[in-house]
Amino acid sequence: MSIQGRKYTYYVDEVQGNTVTVGNAVRKIEPAPKRVTTPPKKKSAWHLKNRERSRYMNWRYVAYLVCLLLVCGFTLMNYLSLRSEITTSIKSIARMERELNNLRLANDENHSRITNNIDLDHIRRVAIQELGMIYPREGQIVSFAGNNSDYVRQLNPMP
Repeated sequence: MSIQGRKYTYYVDEVQGNTVTVGNAVRKIEPAPKRVTTPPKKKSAWHLKNRERSRYMNWRYVAYLVCLLLVCGFTLMNYLSLRSEITTSIKSIARMERELNNLRLANDENHSRITNNIDLDHIRRVAIQELGMIYPREGQIVSFAGNNSDYVRQLNPMP
């Protein structure tokens, strides 16, 4: 029976229960695995030419990179300024909407207060007693067909 470790193989004489006693262990050295190397691939002339070009940075390449950097920076600055304007306008719109809602609430409260304070009996009494108005008699009411507009323009005197 043998027990294999990392680099060594031990041979054991006896096995007792679930423990193994090592008697006459023999050290056996295993050879290191051989590395397989592949021969380098031959590179094409085009590949070698590009590698040579990439080693040197000429002034055109540097100018090109600087121009790209400037364009990217300009684009980023424009984006950030537009984003800032949008955020500012969203905040101002929210503020104006809150103001509009407050004005609507105040207008509704004023309208309901005015509507509730109207006393029709008082208006009728003032119209009859102080202004001398009377209810219309039959024949004094003239009806005509309207064109669903908000006002009527009188072009001729009424009969």
